[in-house]
Amino acid sequence: MTFENGQVPPPPPQKKPTHNKRNGWLYVGLGVLFVLLGVLGFVGDTRGDLFNWIFIALGVANAVMGVSAIRQSRKTLDPFANQARRTP
Repeated sequence: MTFENGQVPPPPPQKKPTHNKRNGWLYVGLGVLFVLLGVLGFVGDTRGDLFNWIFIALGVANAVMGVSAIRQSRKTLDPFANQARRTP
């Protein structure tokens, strides 16, 4: 895309994802809580075994999603951020 006078517009500014990191830690915390509830269910034998395994599976899934979100928060969202500007 060029303007009428032949200039090329600069790339958009670099964006920093901050909410991914916060949400990632929330998912990790919830994952730990779910795993803890599942393990305590096995120890206390208060619920059926199926519910304990469901809580453990949900906890592991949340923890994996949280770690993934934290790792993605370090990357930039802007595809043009690492490219050098072209001079006409």
